[in-house]
Amino acid sequence: MQFKNKKNLLIGLVAFSLIFAGTTFVYAQRETISLTGAWRLGTGEQIPASFNYEVSVPGLVDLVTPFLSWQDEKYFWYKKTFTLSSQQKKPCAFIKIDQSQFGTEVYLNGQKLGSYIGCYTSHEYKADKAINYNGENTVLVRVGAKDTLSPDSAVGKDWERVSYIPGIWGDVSLYLTGEIKIENIQVIPQIETATALVKVTLWNLATTPQEAKVVIQVVEKKSGNEAGETSFDFHLDEGEEKIKRQGIKIKQMKLWSPDSPFLYTAKVKIIQDGKIIDDLTVNFGMREFKIVDGDFYLNKKRIVLKGSNIAFHRFLSDLERKDLVWDEEWIKKLLIDIPKKHYFNFFSNQLGQMYNCWYDIADEYG
Repeated sequence: MQFKNKKNLLIGLVAFSLIFAGTTFVYAQRETISLTGAWRLGTGEQIPASFNYEVSVPGLVDLVTPFLSWQDEKYFWYKKTFTLSSQQKKPCAFIKIDQSQFGTEVYLNGQKLGSYIGCYTSHEYKADKAINYNGENTVLVRVGAKDTLSPDSAVGKDWERVSYIPGIWGDVSLYLTGEIKIENIQVIPQIETATALVKVTLWNLATTPQEAKVVIQVVEKKSGNEAGETSFDFHLDEGEEKIKRQGIKIKQMKLWSPDSPFLYTAKVKIIQDGKIIDDLTVNFGMREFKIVDGDFYLNKKRIVLKGSNIAFHRFLSDLERKDLVWDEEWIKKLLIDIPKKHYFNFFSNQLGQMYNCWYDIADEYG
């Protein structure tokens, strides 16, 4: 089993075809298929014979229908089906779960893909040996109660948290890609030189050394106007993972601030033999945070922080929350609209990662 921790990102499909080792693959920009929404649910330590409940992903098991006394169960099995066609076939496939708790096992078409004891970070599972490109696929995900976790899990202890409700509380997706994969993108703004330092983690999944090119384009998120571009060639040995760094000058740089939350998008593509075999994007703002003599500085200007704290996982313990913490309109109202009316400009998150959408909305609206 192989998994990596990283932020979830969704990319569309632009297809090319290629005959590879006697098998027809579709070479294209990464294709991502969302598996969020309604799943079936069953209970028990082993795979249940029936899945008599329905539950939403993302969500927690207290939201199942019909009613289930989830406190009396130790293990919960999520079930989801999806269909693929031979035209979608690519060398590599991964199932990605942004967050789940407490302790996770993943199966695809009867084959165990792997397990994970983390409760706050994303995890993914290589699925190309189990996937069916000629019809229906069945994903099973088992999560446990908190007391089923191994002692070395970093779940933490919060004495003010009244309950620990299991569930898949982050988004789930399937993505299909080539044999060289973009594992992660990190953008480090350097505002003094109007430069975005882009760190790209590349992983060679092939059984032979590979050479290819990375093209990085930075555009303004809303307008789509080009702000900078660069490229570089690279070599990876069999199974090698490598981080490459490249600086990009940002044309007519616009800084991000709470009053003007200007965002850019970095579009990263791997090109081999003239064909795009993987791509990934990430949004970022040109901004710099520093503490100088006990004061907080944003973009070299002193700023007074006015706000409060968010303990997201205490929200998850509140049975009256229902599905609000995953509702984008409600998140924006809680995180942006009401606080800005009271002149708030920051929140401190504590006691565990929030649902990823919260960070995206904070970036988008300042």
